[in-house]
Amino acid sequence: MILKCPSRAADYRYVTSRFLCSLGLGIVMICGCGATSGPERASLSGQVTFDGTPVENGSIAFIPDGKTVGPTAGGVIEKGRYTVARESGPVLGTHLVEIRAHRPGKQIEVAGAGGASGGPSGGGSVQETEMYIPEQYNKKTTLTVTIKSGSNVHDFALKSTP
Repeated sequence: MILKCPSRAADYRYVTSRFLCSLGLGIVMICGCGATSGPERASLSGQVTFDGTPVENGSIAFIPDGKTVGPTAGGVIEKGRYTVARESGPVLGTHLVEIRAHRPGKQIEVAGAGGASGGPSGGGSVQETEMYIPEQYNKKTTLTVTIKSGSNVHDFALKSTP
C-alpha cells in the first residue's frame, strides 16, 4: 500500500484560502454591516411663533432631560420654521427645549478708543441687537418634548406674557 502525501502547492492554497476567509470575516465583524453605533436618533421639524408672528431668525436646541442620555441637538429657525435631520437629531426620549432669537434694537453712539477717529476703534453709531424671547423659553425653559422613533413634528407658539 502506497500512501500519497499532498503536494506542498495544495497545502499552500488550502492555508491561504482559509487565511483570507478568516481575514474577511474578521473585517466584517469589526466594521459591522453599515449599522451606525450609538443610540437611535430622530428627525424633527416644526414652526415657531412669538405672539402669533413667525420667528424670523433664531435657534432651537433639544437638551436631554435627566432620564434621557445623549447629545444636545438643534437647528436654525428661519422664517418661523426649523428642521433637524435624523443624522444630527436628538436621541429618543424627553428633552428640554431652548429657543433663542435676536432682532435689531436701537442705534447707540459709541465713543472712539484712545482718540481714534476712524476704523473699528473710531466709535460712531452701532445697531444694538436684543434677545426678545423670554427666559422661560431658553435659560429657564419650561418647554419639553418627547422624541419618538421616526419623524417628529413639534410646533411652539411662544408668548411675551405667560
